Amino acid sequence: MHPFPTPSHSASCALPCPGTAGPSERCPGRPSLSAACCARRTFVPAEVIFFNVGQGDCTLIVFHDGNPYNGDSAVLVDAGSKKEVGHAASGGTDTTAKAENRKRVKEKIAGYLGGLKNPNTLDYVVVTHPDVDHYNLIPYMLLEDDESALKYTVNNLLYVGTPAEHNTKRATKATTRDLLIPTSKYNPKIKKKEVVASPTKPRRLDLAGSGSGDAGLYVIAANTVCTKNEVTDAKKPRIDGTTSARRIPLAGWPGTAVPAGSDDEEELDLPAEAEDNRKSICLMLVGAADGGKEQRVFLMADAGHEVEDVLTDKRNNARWTPKLKRTGNTWLKVGHHGSDTATYAKWLDHITPDGMFISSGTLPFGVSGIPKFSHLKTIVQRWIDKKLPPVVVAPDPANPLLPDIAYYGDTAGDLPRPKAAPAAASEGAYYRLEGGIKGVATTLTRMPGKGRDKDSKALKISLGHDWHLAIDAKGPNTYSITYK
Repeated sequence: MHPFPTPSHSASCALPCPGTAGPSERCPGRPSLSAACCARRTFVPAEVIFFNVGQGDCTLIVFHDGNPYNGDSAVLVDAGSKKEVGHAASGGTDTTAKAENRKRVKEKIAGYLGGLKNPNTLDYVVVTHPDVDHYNLIPYMLLEDDESALKYTVNNLLYVGTPAEHNTKRATKATTRDLLIPTSKYNPKIKKKEVVASPTKPRRLDLAGSGSGDAGLYVIAANTVCTKNEVTDAKKPRIDGTTSARRIPLAGWPGTAVPAGSDDEEELDLPAEAEDNRKSICLMLVGAADGGKEQRVFLMADAGHEVEDVLTDKRNNARWTPKLKRTGNTWLKVGHHGSDTATYAKWLDHITPDGMFISSGTLPFGVSGIPKFSHLKTIVQRWIDKKLPPVVVAPDPANPLLPDIAYYGDTAGDLPRPKAAPAAASEGAYYRLEGGIKGVATTLTRMPGKGRDKDSKALKISLGHDWHLAIDAKGPNTYSITYK
């Protein structure tokens, strides 16, 4: 007797499901899955790991049928950093803590991929955009130690821009460009490379074990530009009521063109980083439906408010299914590391996240840093105002104290806090820490001499945690959040 009801087969398989097959039998339409596993495909158990890489991004998604270390398929979304930090468990007294953390992430990825039913295979590697802190560690994570070959088979390598834009290295001689170029020596283990176009509707990625119905992983944005009716000189309100510069269109949005010689033509010259961020491949993970409710996880890369606006403006588009609007538990990997270029009121109100994850570090950006306190404060207040059910975070038995939240203190004050959250513990100016809030997580969690950690005075460098979000493991709309 299976622990879950026997559903219909996955949408990508038309064969009848045996339902009562033994563990050694294979699904007739999906040989990569056991028949028993496929019999439970109305569930889409997935483990989403937001790795601590400091000022950068690295996310692994593993689809499984109960054990993420014996998964059906896996997707790596970015691997890069401009300024790494150590892992919280390292103690921070060793000058090699950053390198040790990098190695730790590589070994954790290897552990998940080695345990797949189709071992050492990545269904997708998604390089969201050509910003250094999203791609420069991809060779380190994926290549053999001597860099002679890929350690894993990559079924699909998705990216935007050109190979030449991915030519900055970190910890390896090889660059991501070396994987992307047509003549790459790593081609034998890369089955397909694709420059992702802007989707006209959510594009479902073909994954083993990705579920039936709407359940699965979707590309919802890439190479995004504003539509013609959004080209305006009007100031755009920020989430906190102030204004930003006018919106900047780019060429290429389907059905839209900026006429040569028009007054708008000058707006096409974006700063390089802003243009790269607008290219970001954004993903939506959709869980299984139950009573009209589906869980969602949004991975927003470095997309800013212009991309958010394009996405929310799709709400009345009949082709745009599954919809982005909240129907069940919803989780947000905050865009652009919590920068004030992203996560505006319109977007937050549309998806209404239960919890938010921010990949962050201590890299200074001129005289500032991200996430800024002033912007994070408005995000958290708007989240609190939604009065959603409290988020549950499972404590680490080895360190049950909820990790702190880190941000750049551009102004004085403390974050607004739900009634159940512990008291704030801000520390000075610049980067500072506060006591954790269940539902708002930063990967940067420890800094020398700051926070509530009794050992903080002994720290020599900043440290961080990985955050694990598991969805649908115990049925549709169930979740667990842990930190490690």
